[in-house]
Amino acid sequence: MKKRKSTLGENLKKKKLHEKLIPLNNMLTQDFFGGSIPDAGDICVFSIINLIVRAGIKDCLVDYKKLYDHYTRVYLTGSIKDYVKQNPEVYFVYKEKSTEKNVLSNSI
Repeated sequence: MKKRKSTLGENLKKKKLHEKLIPLNNMLTQDFFGGSIPDAGDICVFSIINLIVRAGIKDCLVDYKKLYDHYTRVYLTGSIKDYVKQNPEVYFVYKEKSTEKNVLSNSI
């Protein structure tokens, strides 16, 4: 089960995440998805990316400059910055594949 989880995590980071971020990055032709001011769609995209970052994939936007700039603009909108600083709990955590062997699996 542990191997399956690490495979799923690596697949998320290396493939699935990029498949979702590429179209979003390409859709950004202005400061926000709907124009010059943020709307619900911008908040939604920010929220999902923020969850991914807080779950441990902190470099998820490194190859997506427009999305990174969008994320920063939304972060500075209204009280979003204050909310993020509260560091609410996330419901999943991404962990890099460990090179250490599990001690318990060696004894079975």
